[in-house]
Amino acid sequence: AHAVTTSTPYLVQKCKEFNPNTFMFRNLVDPEIANLRSPGRDDSNEIRICWTGTAHHHDDAALIDEVCLKIIYKYPRVKFIFMGYHPPSLFTKYPTGRYEYYNFVPVDAWYSCFANLDIDIGLVPLIDHPFNWAKTCRKFQEFSIVSAATIASPIGNYLDLPKDVIELVPNNLSTQSWFETISKLIEDVEGRQIMSQRAYKYILKEHDINTFIYERGQFYYDLFAAVTGTERTIIYGKECQTT
Repeated sequence: AHAVTTSTPYLVQKCKEFNPNTFMFRNLVDPEIANLRSPGRDDSNEIRICWTGTAHHHDDAALIDEVCLKIIYKYPRVKFIFMGYHPPSLFTKYPTGRYEYYNFVPVDAWYSCFANLDIDIGLVPLIDHPFNWAKTCRKFQEFSIVSAATIASPIGNYLDLPKDVIELVPNNLSTQSWFETISKLIEDVEGRQIMSQRAYKYILKEHDINTFIYERGQFYYDLFAAVTGTERTIIYGKECQTT
Protein backbone atom coordinates (compact mmCIF):
# COMPACT_ATOMS: atom_id res chain seq x y z
CA ALA A 1 0.00 0.00 0.00
CA HIS A 2 1.12 3.55 -0.69
CA ALA A 3 -0.05 4.56 2.77
CA VAL A 4 -1.49 3.12 5.96
CA THR A 5 -3.30 5.48 8.34
CA THR A 6 -4.07 4.93 11.99
CA SER A 7 -4.84 6.90 15.13
CA THR A 8 -2.27 6.25 17.89
CA PRO A 9 1.54 6.22 18.17
CA TYR A 10 1.43 2.60 19.36
CA LEU A 11 -0.44 1.51 16.23
CA VAL A 12 1.90 3.53 14.01
CA GLN A 13 4.81 1.60 15.51
CA LYS A 14 3.09 -1.73 14.98
CA CYS A 15 1.95 -0.96 11.43
CA LYS A 16 5.41 0.23 10.41
CA GLU A 17 6.64 -3.31 11.07
CA PHE A 18 4.65 -4.24 7.94
CA ASN A 19 4.62 -0.98 5.96
CA PRO A 20 6.96 1.98 6.55
CA ASN A 21 4.44 4.30 4.88
CA THR A 22 2.32 4.58 8.02
CA PHE A 23 0.81 7.86 9.18
CA MET A 24 -1.26 9.00 12.15
CA PHE A 25 -4.44 11.09 12.08
CA ARG A 26 -5.88 12.70 15.17
CA ASN A 27 -9.41 11.78 16.26
CA LEU A 28 -12.00 14.37 15.35
CA VAL A 29 -15.09 15.45 17.28
CA ASP A 30 -18.11 17.41 16.09
CA PRO A 31 -18.97 20.17 18.62
CA GLU A 32 -22.59 19.97 17.46
CA ILE A 33 -22.90 16.85 19.62
CA ALA A 34 -23.41 19.11 22.63
CA ASN A 35 -26.40 20.76 20.96
CA LEU A 36 -28.23 17.43 20.70
CA ARG A 37 -28.87 17.45 24.44
CA SER A 38 -32.37 18.34 25.62
CA PRO A 39 -32.45 21.08 28.29
CA GLY A 40 -33.40 20.39 31.88
CA ARG A 41 -32.99 17.50 34.28
CA ASP A 42 -35.67 15.63 36.24
CA ASP A 43 -33.66 15.95 39.46
CA SER A 44 -31.38 19.00 39.54
CA ASN A 45 -29.56 17.66 42.61
CA GLU A 46 -28.60 14.39 40.96
CA ILE A 47 -24.94 13.68 40.13
CA ARG A 48 -24.76 11.48 37.05
CA ILE A 49 -21.67 9.30 36.61
CA CYS A 50 -21.32 7.40 33.35
CA TRP A 51 -19.54 4.47 31.75
CA THR A 52 -20.06 3.45 28.11
CA GLY A 53 -18.52 0.59 26.16
CA THR A 54 -18.88 -2.85 24.63
CA ALA A 55 -18.29 -6.33 25.99
CA HIS A 56 -14.70 -6.07 24.75
CA HIS A 57 -14.21 -3.92 27.86
CA HIS A 58 -15.41 -6.57 30.32
CA ASP A 59 -12.10 -6.61 32.20
CA ASP A 60 -11.97 -2.80 32.17
CA ALA A 61 -15.48 -2.48 33.60
CA ALA A 62 -14.61 -4.94 36.35
CA LEU A 63 -12.12 -2.40 37.73
CA ILE A 64 -14.96 -0.12 38.85
CA ASP A 65 -17.63 -2.66 39.80
CA GLU A 66 -16.95 -2.66 43.54
CA VAL A 67 -16.13 1.03 43.75
CA CYS A 68 -19.40 2.06 42.09
CA LEU A 69 -21.30 0.24 44.81
CA LYS A 70 -19.25 1.98 47.52
CA ILE A 71 -19.97 5.36 45.90
CA ILE A 72 -23.70 4.64 45.69
CA TYR A 73 -23.94 3.90 49.41
CA LYS A 74 -21.86 6.92 50.43
CA TYR A 75 -23.47 9.52 48.15
CA PRO A 76 -27.30 9.35 47.98
CA ARG A 77 -27.42 11.93 45.16
CA VAL A 78 -25.29 9.84 42.79
CA LYS A 79 -26.80 7.82 39.97
CA PHE A 80 -24.70 5.62 37.68
CA ILE A 81 -25.42 5.54 33.96
CA PHE A 82 -24.29 2.56 31.85
CA MET A 83 -24.66 2.29 28.09
CA GLY A 84 -23.80 -0.75 25.98
CA TYR A 85 -22.10 -3.22 28.29
CA HIS A 86 -22.24 -2.96 32.08
CA PRO A 87 -20.26 -4.04 35.17
CA PRO A 88 -20.82 -7.71 36.07
CA SER A 89 -22.95 -7.15 39.18
CA LEU A 90 -25.15 -4.33 37.84
CA PHE A 91 -28.45 -6.24 37.89
CA THR A 92 -27.73 -8.25 41.05
CA LYS A 93 -26.22 -5.81 43.54
CA TYR A 94 -27.03 -2.26 42.45
CA PRO A 95 -30.02 -0.83 44.35
CA THR A 96 -33.14 -0.02 42.34
CA GLY A 97 -33.39 3.60 41.30
CA ARG A 98 -29.66 4.26 41.60
CA TYR A 99 -28.65 3.36 38.07
CA GLU A 100 -29.83 3.64 34.49
CA TYR A 101 -28.92 1.13 31.81
CA TYR A 102 -29.25 1.67 28.07
CA ASN A 103 -28.63 -1.02 25.49
CA PHE A 104 -26.73 -0.58 22.25
CA VAL A 105 -28.24 1.76 19.65
CA PRO A 106 -27.71 2.12 15.89
CA VAL A 107 -24.60 4.08 14.93
CA ASP A 108 -26.57 7.01 13.54
CA ALA A 109 -28.43 7.37 16.87
CA TRP A 110 -25.38 7.09 19.12
CA TYR A 111 -24.48 10.75 19.62
CA SER A 112 -28.03 11.92 20.17
CA CYS A 113 -28.50 9.22 22.82
CA PHE A 114 -25.09 9.86 24.35
CA ALA A 115 -25.63 13.63 24.65
CA ASN A 116 -28.94 13.06 26.42
CA LEU A 117 -27.39 10.88 29.11
CA ASP A 118 -26.70 14.28 30.72
CA ILE A 119 -23.40 13.29 32.32
CA ASP A 120 -21.51 15.06 35.11
CA ILE A 121 -18.58 12.64 35.40
CA GLY A 122 -17.35 10.07 32.88
CA LEU A 123 -15.33 7.01 33.91
CA VAL A 124 -12.64 5.40 31.74
CA PRO A 125 -11.24 2.34 33.56
CA LEU A 126 -8.57 0.54 31.53
CA ILE A 127 -6.45 -2.48 32.34
CA ASP A 128 -2.77 -2.32 31.38
CA HIS A 129 -2.93 -4.29 28.12
CA PRO A 130 -1.84 -3.81 24.47
CA PHE A 131 -5.50 -3.53 23.45
CA ASN A 132 -5.76 -0.37 25.54
CA TRP A 133 -2.31 0.93 24.61
CA ALA A 134 -3.55 0.98 21.02
CA LYS A 135 -6.73 2.91 21.84
CA THR A 136 -7.17 6.64 21.42
CA CYS A 137 -8.57 8.86 24.18
CA ARG A 138 -11.97 8.75 22.47
CA LYS A 139 -13.94 8.38 25.69
CA PHE A 140 -12.29 11.49 27.11
CA GLN A 141 -13.07 13.37 23.90
CA GLU A 142 -16.74 12.35 23.98
CA PHE A 143 -17.20 13.14 27.66
CA SER A 144 -15.42 16.48 27.25
CA ILE A 145 -17.48 17.69 24.30
CA VAL A 146 -20.61 17.42 26.46
CA SER A 147 -18.78 19.21 29.31
CA ALA A 148 -18.46 16.21 31.60
CA ALA A 149 -15.35 15.73 33.73
CA THR A 150 -13.34 12.57 33.05
CA ILE A 151 -11.69 10.16 35.48
CA ALA A 152 -9.43 7.65 33.75
CA SER A 153 -6.83 4.98 34.31
CA PRO A 154 -3.21 6.12 33.88
CA ILE A 155 -2.83 3.88 30.84
CA GLY A 156 -1.71 4.40 27.24
CA ASN A 157 -2.50 7.69 25.56
CA TYR A 158 -4.30 9.04 28.62
CA LEU A 159 -0.88 9.61 30.17
CA ASP A 160 -0.08 12.17 27.46
CA LEU A 161 -3.09 14.42 28.04
CA PRO A 162 -2.57 17.78 29.81
CA LYS A 163 -2.82 17.22 33.55
CA ASP A 164 -5.42 19.95 34.06
CA VAL A 165 -8.07 18.51 31.70
CA ILE A 166 -8.48 15.04 33.21
CA GLU A 167 -8.25 13.25 36.55
CA LEU A 168 -6.06 10.15 36.45
CA VAL A 169 -6.44 7.52 39.16
CA PRO A 170 -3.12 7.25 41.05
CA ASN A 171 -3.32 3.49 41.62
CA ASN A 172 -5.29 1.84 38.85
CA LEU A 173 -5.71 -1.54 40.56
CA SER A 174 -6.78 -0.11 43.90
CA THR A 175 -10.50 0.14 44.67
CA GLN A 176 -9.66 2.70 47.35
CA SER A 177 -7.75 4.85 44.87
CA TRP A 178 -10.69 4.84 42.47
CA PHE A 179 -13.05 5.57 45.36
CA GLU A 180 -11.02 8.56 46.55
CA THR A 181 -10.66 9.99 43.04
CA ILE A 182 -14.37 9.73 42.26
CA SER A 183 -15.25 11.12 45.70
CA LYS A 184 -12.99 14.11 45.08
CA LEU A 185 -14.87 15.11 41.92
CA ILE A 186 -18.27 14.48 43.49
CA GLU A 187 -17.49 16.77 46.42
CA ASP A 188 -15.52 19.47 44.61
CA VAL A 189 -18.25 20.78 42.32
CA GLU A 190 -16.40 23.96 41.37
CA GLY A 191 -13.16 22.12 40.64
CA ARG A 192 -15.05 19.57 38.56
CA GLN A 193 -16.70 22.27 36.48
CA ILE A 194 -13.43 24.14 35.94
CA MET A 195 -11.72 20.96 34.76
CA SER A 196 -14.58 20.00 32.44
CA GLN A 197 -14.52 23.46 30.83
CA ARG A 198 -10.77 23.22 30.30
CA ALA A 199 -11.30 19.82 28.71
CA TYR A 200 -14.04 21.19 26.44
CA LYS A 201 -11.75 24.00 25.25
CA TYR A 202 -8.93 21.52 24.73
CA ILE A 203 -11.12 19.38 22.48
CA LEU A 204 -12.14 22.42 20.43
CA LYS A 205 -8.49 23.38 20.06
CA GLU A 206 -7.08 19.94 19.19
CA HIS A 207 -9.92 17.79 17.80
CA ASP A 208 -12.62 19.99 16.25
CA ILE A 209 -13.72 18.33 13.01
CA ASN A 210 -14.46 21.72 11.47
CA THR A 211 -10.82 22.73 11.90
CA PHE A 212 -8.91 19.54 11.23
CA ILE A 213 -10.88 17.59 8.63
CA TYR A 214 -8.87 19.41 5.97
CA GLU A 215 -5.67 17.78 7.24
CA ARG A 216 -6.99 14.45 6.03
CA GLY A 217 -8.16 15.83 2.74
CA GLN A 218 -4.82 17.47 2.08
CA PHE A 219 -2.98 14.27 2.97
CA TYR A 220 -4.90 12.21 0.44
CA TYR A 221 -4.62 14.85 -2.26
CA ASP A 222 -0.87 14.99 -1.70
CA LEU A 223 -0.66 11.20 -1.74
CA PHE A 224 -2.63 11.06 -4.99
CA ALA A 225 -0.31 13.65 -6.49
CA ALA A 226 2.79 11.73 -5.45
CA VAL A 227 1.48 8.46 -6.89
CA THR A 228 0.04 9.78 -10.16
CA GLY A 229 2.24 12.78 -10.87
CA THR A 230 -0.82 15.06 -10.82
CA GLU A 231 -0.56 18.27 -8.83
CA ARG A 232 -3.52 18.87 -6.55
CA THR A 233 -4.24 21.42 -3.88
CA ILE A 234 -7.20 22.31 -1.72
CA ILE A 235 -8.30 25.94 -1.51
CA TYR A 236 -11.08 26.70 0.98
CA GLY A 237 -12.10 23.07 0.87
CA LYS A 238 -12.45 23.00 -2.93
CA GLU A 239 -10.33 20.87 -5.19
CA CYS A 240 -8.13 22.51 -7.81
CA GLN A 241 -6.22 20.41 -10.30
CA THR A 242 -3.43 21.10 -12.75
CA THR A 243 -1.72 18.59 -14.99
